[in-house]
Amino acid sequence: MAALPADLRAAAEQICRDRGLTPGAGLDQCILDVALTGDNGFADNAAVVAQLTRTTVPAGALGAPVEDTVLIGLGQRATGSLDRAFAADVYEIDLAAGSNVRITTPGPCPGVGTFSITLINPSGEPIGRTRGTGCGTMEATQLRESGRYQLRVFDSGGFTGAYELQVDGDQLGLTCQATEVAPNDDGSSPPIALPFTVDFLGQRFSNVWVNNNGNVTFNGPQSAYTPSPFASGGNAIIAAWWADVDTRGAASQPVRYGLGNVDGRQAFCVDFHQVGYFASHDDKLNSFQLYLVDRSDVADGAFDIVLRYRQLLWETGDASGGSNGLGGTSAAVGYANGTGQPGTFHEVTGSRTPGSFLDTAPTALTRTSTNSDEAGIHIFHIRG
Repeated sequence: MAALPADLRAAAEQICRDRGLTPGAGLDQCILDVALTGDNGFADNAAVVAQLTRTTVPAGALGAPVEDTVLIGLGQRATGSLDRAFAADVYEIDLAAGSNVRITTPGPCPGVGTFSITLINPSGEPIGRTRGTGCGTMEATQLRESGRYQLRVFDSGGFTGAYELQVDGDQLGLTCQATEVAPNDDGSSPPIALPFTVDFLGQRFSNVWVNNNGNVTFNGPQSAYTPSPFASGGNAIIAAWWADVDTRGAASQPVRYGLGNVDGRQAFCVDFHQVGYFASHDDKLNSFQLYLVDRSDVADGAFDIVLRYRQLLWETGDASGGSNGLGGTSAAVGYANGTGQPGTFHEVTGSRTPGSFLDTAPTALTRTSTNSDEAGIHIFHIRG
């Protein structure tokens, strides 16, 4: 700031003050932006941020004592609790300039009209807050800064108790939770029309079934809860976590699916968030997602399988030889087009081997990656 010529600084300051900005970090940044670029649009944008701060962001959300601070990522659902009245929880998330972000509150609203989540940029400026039906949603597009953003969870009415929030962005779609599969054990969705036809290694499909047991199939629904070798043939299948998922427990969430995008490409996606295991156990919960991504830009019917893992604490249901979610015939990950022919199936090493994929293992799916630089992301390219 001190290096700016006095006349240039004074002119920029006048432009910013004319738009209602008052002394502080927001005014200083506005002066720098306008003076260095000559673009008065920066002052207009700064004024919008300032207005949001004054009229839409609860003052308590910014100054409240912080109970917990947690680092999360895009595509993640977080469950927390406000334990003290008028205290705040803070979630930190790394976002890039130019990206989009959407914050939703998927669970029941703990404090309608008073509960809010405020998005704050790396410079400490509030961008906006959730609003609308229930606890509301918030979308921010074309973010101006890269860095660590904050989500401040606060209730101006003094509510204490549990809440949920979901953060999505361009990388992994915005609508993967559009449709719910009712809590069940071994059930499936109705047939779902895919938004694109897939050529699954010589077999073409336009419909898919979402099965509660951690997989999708293409020839019909599948209730099998104990995984078998992918080489054995049968129903064409893609399994993110083929095991005995049971969503009837009180703390378990139902399986959800919908349409989204991955890196700008159309995708069908399934969200297994905080799911329990048979029989109705919810002492350990897993979170993972499965995406079928259209790659017709490469070849007709081409697609990518993208598996995203956030938390893996159990591997086996009681009916598969497990005890407390462990041991027995453990979860399998992989795919097969159902023909059993060589080259038409793949089983990820560690499948049906107890302990291999869990978060406590060096080979945990949340720690490793496939065709990706990000831990927990496993991508398989299917090209006819």
